[in-house]
Amino acid sequence: MKRAASVAIGAVWLCTLLAMDRLCIVPYRLNRTKKVVESVTRRSLEVNGPQGPLLARKSVEQLSPCLAATPDDIDCYMLLAANYGIMEKNADAARMYRAALQYDRRPEIYLDLGLTLLNLSQREAAVNSLVSAVIFNPGLINEIPYFEVRNEVETRVETTYPWIGKLPRSY
Repeated sequence: MKRAASVAIGAVWLCTLLAMDRLCIVPYRLNRTKKVVESVTRRSLEVNGPQGPLLARKSVEQLSPCLAATPDDIDCYMLLAANYGIMEKNADAARMYRAALQYDRRPEIYLDLGLTLLNLSQREAAVNSLVSAVIFNPGLINEIPYFEVRNEVETRVETTYPWIGKLPRSY
């Protein structure tokens, strides 16, 4: 009887420790990693020359386990996409943005995907993505750096979705 109670108590403790690891410790470590990678990503965007892509590669290496542990973490996808963009691996960046859109349909994801697709010379898909971004958040029209593309997006949004009205432009 005592033995069965000891085994049961041991099993409860083991389950408690495993739950603490899965629900507390692992997410804490992943958040710390993401915070460090976010800081390095910002720095690699500001660095000229080969140092930026080198930092980005290290960031991708650090983030890959995070994505494996939490495949629905939008921040991991966004950070990976940004770092792939720094390394000029735009196809991989677009893949990460598309994966992020499977979990959340935020306008900034559509915007970043559209800009990445423009870098891949996929204009039609890029404009469609940018239109989605601007429908969600009309102010994002000003984040499109290319005048021709901005005008095309504006025309599509205003003709297809007239209830949105005139888009706020700051030239």
